[in-house]
Amino acid sequence: MKNFVLIIIAVLLYSPVEAQEKYAFFNAQLGIESYQLNTPHNLPGFNPANLFSIGASSSYQLGNKLLGLEFSYANGDTYAEATNRQVIAFSNTIFGGYLLHNGKRLKVIPSVGLAWQQIQTIYSSTNDSYNLQNAQLQLNHAIRLILKQQNNMFIGIKAGYKFGFCRSDWKDKITRQEADFNGGYNSFHLQLLVGGILDLKKR
Repeated sequence: MKNFVLIIIAVLLYSPVEAQEKYAFFNAQLGIESYQLNTPHNLPGFNPANLFSIGASSSYQLGNKLLGLEFSYANGDTYAEATNRQVIAFSNTIFGGYLLHNGKRLKVIPSVGLAWQQIQTIYSSTNDSYNLQNAQLQLNHAIRLILKQQNNMFIGIKAGYKFGFCRSDWKDKITRQEADFNGGYNSFHLQLLVGGILDLKKR
């Protein structure tokens, strides 16, 4: 991961910087994340797991390149056949992006990043309960559409897909034993963005 971060920074800083645009972006974000989760021990199925998500992001633009950090928290409950399932997910992402379109008002920014995610699923029924968790490294692909407003504010949308390529086993949170459970490694997300832009060349 250290080498990946150094490569992103090197690409961002490559080429003369004096004539390039320099901006900082800050935003809050909310939306949905959708997971496919298998069900342990023949409990009722709940797929997909659609979670409400909130988070925040900050990024630095130099010319047409972008480097940023993002935090996201998601939570959701589902009920079926006297069984409840709650899913909780935290993720932190470092990402690099490129301004595919850099208009005065509209910006289109595809990006790719590394995310560290922790996910927990809690099943409870009249007969049994399970509290399972997993941590994994993911590739976080996304595209942002940003529309600049007055007073350097902006609104936008972000759609993306997280792909878990470094998978660890699910474990029971209480006993720390490996669980007969898998899934939840990949997820789709769609979020609304609201934030502000700082022109760093004017400061």
